[in-house]
Amino acid sequence: MRSPSTYMLQSAYDLRNANAMTDTAGHAKRHPSDKQADGVRYPSANKPVKTAVVIENNPADMSLMSEILTEKQFRIMMADNSDTGLAMAENAAPEVIIVNLDLPGIEGLTLPQLLASRADIGPIPIIGLSEDRRPESEQAAHDNGCAMYLTKPLDPAQVRDALSSLAPHQDDDQRRPSSSTVAKARVLIVDDELMNLKLFKAYLSTENYEIITAESGQEALRRVDQTPPDVILLDIMMPGMDGFEVTRRLKKNPATDAIPIIMVTALSGEKNRARGLEAGADEFLTKPVHKAELVARVGSMLRLKRFQDQLRSRQASENLLDTPSSSPQGFIEGEHIPSILIVEDDDRDAKLLRDHLEKEPYFVRRVSNGEIAIRDALDDPPDLIILDIMLPGIDGFEVCRRLKSDGRMKHTQLLMQTSLRELEYRIQGSEVGADDYLVKPVEPRELLARVQALLKKKRYIDKLNHRYESALNRAIRDGLTGLYNHEYFKRFLQFEINRSLQQRHLLSLLLIDLDNFKQVNDCLGHQTGDRILINVAKAIGESVRDVDFVARYGGEEFVVILPYADHEEAREIAECIRIAIKEAAQSEFTTPDELPVSASIGVACCPEDGTDVDLLIRKADEMMYLAKQLGKDQICFTSDY
Repeated sequence: MRSPSTYMLQSAYDLRNANAMTDTAGHAKRHPSDKQADGVRYPSANKPVKTAVVIENNPADMSLMSEILTEKQFRIMMADNSDTGLAMAENAAPEVIIVNLDLPGIEGLTLPQLLASRADIGPIPIIGLSEDRRPESEQAAHDNGCAMYLTKPLDPAQVRDALSSLAPHQDDDQRRPSSSTVAKARVLIVDDELMNLKLFKAYLSTENYEIITAESGQEALRRVDQTPPDVILLDIMMPGMDGFEVTRRLKKNPATDAIPIIMVTALSGEKNRARGLEAGADEFLTKPVHKAELVARVGSMLRLKRFQDQLRSRQASENLLDTPSSSPQGFIEGEHIPSILIVEDDDRDAKLLRDHLEKEPYFVRRVSNGEIAIRDALDDPPDLIILDIMLPGIDGFEVCRRLKSDGRMKHTQLLMQTSLRELEYRIQGSEVGADDYLVKPVEPRELLARVQALLKKKRYIDKLNHRYESALNRAIRDGLTGLYNHEYFKRFLQFEINRSLQQRHLLSLLLIDLDNFKQVNDCLGHQTGDRILINVAKAIGESVRDVDFVARYGGEEFVVILPYADHEEAREIAECIRIAIKEAAQSEFTTPDELPVSASIGVACCPEDGTDVDLLIRKADEMMYLAKQLGKDQICFTSDY
């Protein structure tokens, strides 16, 4: 008997081949290897539109469920233990949950009780399976949350009838939210004024965030303990425990000290800003709060949090290796003095900025127009650029656009400033790549808070890059490509899976195999093959985000871990990688058709495809193999099959 995963893979492959050969009128279609056929997937009538979570440890029953659910056009998520199954159910918003009530480690009906009582899961039908045929057991199952009770050995007809009655076909516009919604960043808004809660929630609701709220300091601490947010928007003046005390407690707790806190102050809030900095606040907003400013501040803090999380994961996973755990030589905390470039044509404004900044341990230099700024920054990239929008010649927007398009400036932080208070200018600055903004006249405390936050982010990026650069000394780097190696990748993937489940964000895994690579080694020699591998490794690294993780899996295979990436973003990154690999490989050949080296990419997602390292890798490998079978030079997602 085939395993459930083998059955699902073969079913997808058979259906795809059938669809690729003829259309509904019987006309011939393009072969899957044709570029125009790359986007062909299930026709809408056959594509799964429902999700089922199956929590079962019996291989025979898992196989039977897989066959019936596939027949009923379900996308299947399987877990062999209660913890994984509960996490899948929380994150996937399935149409039905099927659970073995006799799983080891579960007392009777504990799991359906948990599933039925979770508000974040919702009223999802639960089918309980058991070997206990007593009527009182069936009644107990119904009393504790099961919509249906099936006894083992399972009767396929009864299973089909149960699914038909509980999860009828739904049109696409009636479907439950897809599992990609769990990739939303979580923002906690804390304010005792109900009007402010509603207003801030409305401002952020359009930004694809999950919003949770609290009306007091004590409630905020409970919320953080129950569901850790990615960013906290915290009012200062609250009855009982004020925002300062909430901040101090969160920053003293190692489990919550990395959560960025944005404090909301009144108009005359200079003293509050000082107290907030002492308590550990990362950012400030002044009432009345404008939507564009709120969105910009939350987005900036979210990016900072993700760099912090990524750095911690890499530090923790490296510490498991039998190598020195001290800081790598050449990067000692506090040794680097940040450099700041001021781009300002007004001598008075430039002097004020220098006076404020030179009180801190910064190297500060100034230029007066955009053309000189671009040359200066590219010759000696600073850590931070403070850029005025209104400049002679090319304006600050164009300077920002040019600098951010240059790979050498990828990590340099850019703080735009202007005397123009219109919101569209702030939004335009974000669109061209600015990391933050200031409005003139610049208030000294706000300037330093913005600068310190951006330099902190830059320091995290530098640490991530330096840990990569020093990987050879830790025996975690591949000697040929410079990427992380197979052993370290698996260790790091486990940390990322754990963090994905804890923070409830999606995690995508890309497994990449170079097509026709054996022909290169056979026809042109291993030295040419090695050069292609080096070029491909570089191309992959340039196609991913700063928080992504790239490793050489072995031979001509590479892997990429994409934290925080929903299906759409993972698809975009995978497509960029596919194109970049093709271009990088062809650079070794005199004609494009000499040896057609390309990439087949398989993509699996956590938690829906599994929460175990080996299972997630196997799912991605199955999709990569399917991409090969369907014509190579393409991407296959488990969610498409």
